[in-house]
Amino acid sequence: MTVAGPDGRGQFPGLNQFLTSLFDKDGGAFGYLAGYLDGSAGRPALAALEIDSAVSGAVTVFGGENDTVQIGAMHVPHGIVPALAFRVKVGDETLVFASDQNGNDEQFVEFAKDASILVMHMPVPEGVSGAGRNLHAPPSRIGEIANAANVDLLVLSHFMARSLSDLEQNVTHVRSGFGGRVMIAEDLACYRMDNQED
Repeated sequence: MTVAGPDGRGQFPGLNQFLTSLFDKDGGAFGYLAGYLDGSAGRPALAALEIDSAVSGAVTVFGGENDTVQIGAMHVPHGIVPALAFRVKVGDETLVFASDQNGNDEQFVEFAKDASILVMHMPVPEGVSGAGRNLHAPPSRIGEIANAANVDLLVLSHFMARSLSDLEQNVTHVRSGFGGRVMIAEDLACYRMDNQED
């Protein structure tokens, strides 16, 4: 079972180190589940695919050019914290998970191009500065990205008190840069990938 994640940076472990810290039989937090590292004890082995931050642009995580399901990943700027965005293509439809990011990498626009659904995090309000802006895109930037990528549906998620304090105004800032459909993520909600309203 393939698990993809970023490589490490500073105090943030890469995927391999993270999985070892969880499942190593001698020192992992859940050592009794060590079979996930090697496929023993009847457990599926996790095939860790650590995405090298030195690689620019998209990396194939699953599937090939002619496969029905294709998954790609790319590093996105999130301050000092490693983060990946994922692009999932199923047949003719594409779903992009933007992850936590500050929106400053123009390559991400190409990565999200023509997505059926783009899911972007909105934890900070418009006008955020300092560390918050280094980590997260403000609402107006989210709208600009969705517009430049020409996505069918933008789903806003990962809210925090800062963005929830005036959610309506923050969504207005998103809409100032993107005239397409915008939805607020809700627990257990389903979103169609075929550009239908319901």
